Amino acid sequence: MTRATGTERMTRRQMRPINTSSTEGEKVPEEKPAIGSRNHVPGRWGPTVRRRLRAALVAAAATAGLALSAAPAQAQEEFGIESFSAESSTTQAGAHPDLRTTVEFNTIDDLDDDPDVDALPGGPTAGQVLDLIVDIPAGVSGDPKAVPYCEQADYLEQACPASTQVGVLVINALAFGPFPFPTPVYNLAPRNENEVARLGVNLFETYIFLRPRSEGDLGIEASTLSINAIAGIWKLDLTLWGVPADHNGADIPRKPFLTNPTRCGEIEPPTARANSYGKPGEFVSAVADPAPTTVDGCELVPFDPSASLQPQSQAADSPSAYATTIEVPQNEDPDGIAASHLRDVEVTFPEGVSINPPAADGQVGCTDEELGIGTRDPASCPNASKIGRVEIDSPALSVPLRGGVYLREPTDDELFRLAIAASGQGVHLKSVGIARPDEDTGQITATFHDLPQQPAERIHLELFGGPRAPLANPPVCGTYETEVSLTSWSGKTVDLTDSFDITESPTGGPCPETLADRQFEPTMKAGVVNPVAGSFTPFVFRLKRPDGHQEILATEVTPPEGVTARLAAVPFCEDADAQAGTCGPESKVGTAITGAGAGPSPFYIQSGEVHLAGPYDPDGPGGDTPEAPLSLVISVPAIAGPFDLGTVNVRAAVYVDPTTAQLRVVSDPIPQILEGIPLRVRDIRIRMDRDRFTIAPTDCTETEVTGKATGSHGGEADLQNRFQVGECASLGFKPKLTFSAQGGKKATKRNAHPGLKANLVVPGADAYAEGAERGSQANIKRVQVTLPKGLFLDQASPALTDPCTREEYAEGNCPASSRVGTAVAHTPLLDEPLRGPVYLRTGDNKLPDLVADLDGLVDIDLVGAVSQAKQRIRNTFRIVPDVPVSSFELKIQGGAKGLLVNSNVGKGLCGKKRRQINVAMRAHNDRTHAYKTQMKAPCGKAKAKRLRRQAKQLRRQAKAARRAGRAAQAKRLGRRAERLARRAARR
Repeated sequence: MTRATGTERMTRRQMRPINTSSTEGEKVPEEKPAIGSRNHVPGRWGPTVRRRLRAALVAAAATAGLALSAAPAQAQEEFGIESFSAESSTTQAGAHPDLRTTVEFNTIDDLDDDPDVDALPGGPTAGQVLDLIVDIPAGVSGDPKAVPYCEQADYLEQACPASTQVGVLVINALAFGPFPFPTPVYNLAPRNENEVARLGVNLFETYIFLRPRSEGDLGIEASTLSINAIAGIWKLDLTLWGVPADHNGADIPRKPFLTNPTRCGEIEPPTARANSYGKPGEFVSAVADPAPTTVDGCELVPFDPSASLQPQSQAADSPSAYATTIEVPQNEDPDGIAASHLRDVEVTFPEGVSINPPAADGQVGCTDEELGIGTRDPASCPNASKIGRVEIDSPALSVPLRGGVYLREPTDDELFRLAIAASGQGVHLKSVGIARPDEDTGQITATFHDLPQQPAERIHLELFGGPRAPLANPPVCGTYETEVSLTSWSGKTVDLTDSFDITESPTGGPCPETLADRQFEPTMKAGVVNPVAGSFTPFVFRLKRPDGHQEILATEVTPPEGVTARLAAVPFCEDADAQAGTCGPESKVGTAITGAGAGPSPFYIQSGEVHLAGPYDPDGPGGDTPEAPLSLVISVPAIAGPFDLGTVNVRAAVYVDPTTAQLRVVSDPIPQILEGIPLRVRDIRIRMDRDRFTIAPTDCTETEVTGKATGSHGGEADLQNRFQVGECASLGFKPKLTFSAQGGKKATKRNAHPGLKANLVVPGADAYAEGAERGSQANIKRVQVTLPKGLFLDQASPALTDPCTREEYAEGNCPASSRVGTAVAHTPLLDEPLRGPVYLRTGDNKLPDLVADLDGLVDIDLVGAVSQAKQRIRNTFRIVPDVPVSSFELKIQGGAKGLLVNSNVGKGLCGKKRRQINVAMRAHNDRTHAYKTQMKAPCGKAKAKRLRRQAKQLRRQAKAARRAGRAAQAKRLGRRAERLARRAARR
């Protein structure tokens, strides 16, 4: 037996007689009405037809079984689709066409002249079609509600009303011989909530399921599953009516059941997929040919949408829910053209409506896998990615699609990716979009492109409200206008606007109308964690502002005098890293926490770091702002939920007062917007907590931390916070200040110009560098030194006659003649000492001041007021910084042009009582230490040598007495040795 082509088979079938007799003797008409006519098939079959059909099926089954039992199996062609075609009664976009599809399978061998039916190839069912799936082009839509439903019980009794008929299926099968068998197609009532549409054919209880393709474009998929194999079906010809009431003869309202795409141009042809009983896991496919290739007439397709967007709250600078509704009126006139499907939505929010940082708290992004892109599965996005809800009404469905608005995982190029996922009646819609905030203003434009080509009568989308709402209202009151641009698949764009009013202040007071009208009243809290004088302790700073106030642009904080830090052994962050915010852990000195966003629950980033860096000029060389010797780098990684916006890097200049060493920290402007998100910084917390870094003062007087804050639109605020430490009384105070004349024996004579060396040692000051948690000594506050009676200022000294002026000193241009010596100070706070020249500088007194210009990592001006007291020269350092100093050395130059001169009477410095110096010192804890000391000078060296020798001998005797157990004698000898040593020192 040979296989013929489809055309040959059709010719042979057409040549066969078409009259057959049933058991009742009834004749089948030789001519049939055209496909699509309501007279083609009656609404239900009569009993005679049903009996004839059953008899034919039984005979076909019996014949097939006998043939297979008697004959050996023969090799057959593979199962496949021999032909597939589609046609539409109109190409007008949005019209309501009759759609016809015809599919023929190569499952049947050619029929010969024998009226008996040949055996089924490959067995009774192996080569027969099992499932048939037809994908209708995107944009073709249907409305199952346009036609009454046939209930399942009526369908099983083959008693569906004519009003439920929506088309005709013509079947060619071996069981029917050469005759095509037409049968009605009914609109069946969905059996469950997940069915969109189910059509039924009386023959074989065959169902055609219609559902949108959830894994793709939501185009219609028509599937017929588990097709009856015993009849030997080899061809199916289905026609569905665009307006069933025009064909089924029932007295029902005329409503459109099918609608053409509303997109003009070329369209994808339908495709068919089928498998067989023999190989159920293998599908074959075919593209319809011929098939409709174009849709036209889009200029006639109506599209008249409306849109609204409104906030839930009318309070300025507050988080709020936002709801938007888009409505597209539908045209249900069966003789008219349906409204175009919505393709693109672009919503431009008013400037001032912005993304609210608190929304990111605990938020995650939904992945494409969780969204179910490309699958039939519903979205399974985590609840933490949900930012709103959506409801879509479609005439194609009996219930609305309901679901959520989700935040998708961001990419490097698209941060704020959105998705809509809604389900209903077994349909799972997934559409992706994006929100793009303007980088300069934060104005948001949200877009969804290429929405599914299905009718949507109403789309209602609501973004959540509450303290962590995704959006925040504009910061001031007024009327705000939203722009909405809607584009249809027919190519029309409609631009709409909607407006809303912001009428309330977030704090209940008057509502500001301009950004500058807003209040600016931030509050500051600052101080040390461990308020124990002289101890290592973290220093904390916090600046907050209320909702509705101007944003914080910059801040400045000045801790009390004595709050300082041990910079020794702390490496600076390199300038390039400081600018980039990439400082290493070695320079970290503290932490930073920032809270941002509108509403009662700011979003806090707690992983910020504070690093120590070197000199910094805020406005660069040549600017008005001076360079600071130190700086802080405050780096806050802007990571919120799934978003990584980089690092917010703010530099702060650290100025050191040259007189008091008081610190003043001045920040650069704080960024107001990042990646299009207005930060709305509400809370700034700095904690300087590097181990053994920040030190409390040794002065327990009540004082305050002061500061300033600048608002984003001109507001200014002076800030203060009470400050006081305790336990000052437990700090000791016994520094040792010694003096020696310089210039040798010659400098001690009358009218000579000796040099002077003063050496200060503070016992216990180095405890800060030796691992102690607290110093044992209070810091020096005031020092007064009264020189010996026979030592005077030389009135002819160039420094005294032409001292440096304050202006020259400030500019660093003191004349060389005003320089009188050098000074060097060692402190455990710095790796290197401070050192520099000593000048006579004009001051507020009759005599010039003695000023030590100490330079190093920081610059300190140690100013001593020069005066006379009872014909003695006195120098008083009234202000000494509250910082630990381990040693200080001051040298006054001698020589012909020296500042000091010996008396012109007596023995000069070596005369009686000519080297006695009075010292009076006061600590910052108000302890005092006053004593008289002898300035060392090369006077009577032989006698001094003899006294030292005697003292040494007495110490040996005291040591021997202690060994012999004579403790009292040893003590007396020791005291005598010390007295002799002091006398020798005075020589």
